[in-house]
Amino acid sequence: GGMAIRRLAIAWVILVVPLACNPPSGVPAPPVGLPHSAAAPGCGPADGPAIAIYLSATPLESLEPAAPYVRVDVWQSLEHLTERPWRVAGDNRDAAALHYSTATDYIVATGGVVTVNTVRADKTIEGSVDLSFGSARRVRGGFGAVWISRPVVCG
Repeated sequence: GGMAIRRLAIAWVILVVPLACNPPSGVPAPPVGLPHSAAAPGCGPADGPAIAIYLSATPLESLEPAAPYVRVDVWQSLEHLTERPWRVAGDNRDAAALHYSTATDYIVATGGVVTVNTVRADKTIEGSVDLSFGSARRVRGGFGAVWISRPVVCG
């Protein structure tokens, strides 16, 4: 009787608590199905600095996340990320976004922006994305991407 219900209630609380802690203040809820995020240094088109932001279904232990995931490359250094929203498509784009359905199959964003609100002292990057991948898929929501440092050689 009563024990089974209480056990269910406790399990439900355990499931809900991590979600409540997840979105940092002022950042919208994460995109549906992509609750985890991480960021790392990368290389831009002209061997300039870039920041890669990964939005994934599972926690990122490394930078080869399990699909499905979205990778957004913003062609700026960490210091400049908060300057303005970055366009991911079109002629004047500042960034690119790829949606991987498997480890090797991806589609490229056809429109949208990535906005970085804050870069914290520990390099956690907080912001939001609103990305269109053709008419088939839209990814929008917030992220609080933990920094994963890695050696990068551009050029």
